[in-house]
Amino acid sequence: MKNVYVVLDNDMEECIVTTDVYSTYEKAEKAAKETVRELEDQYEEIEEYDHGWLFIDGDTTERVIEIEASGVK
Repeated sequence: MKNVYVVLDNDMEECIVTTDVYSTYEKAEKAAKETVRELEDQYEEIEEYDHGWLFIDGDTTERVIEIEASGVK
């Protein structure tokens, strides 16, 4: 079994979830961080945690980007 890394971008404000699949964690992290940089001016606060980011406006989390590992055969 081989791992792939999925970047989940859940835009709860627009009700859109997008996914991208990468062969390494480093590639997934690079892509996710590029998206975070592109969005940083659109939200009051961005909170980073273990494998993801929360995009917050006021008291509401509007968007979540996460990196998840998934096994494939």
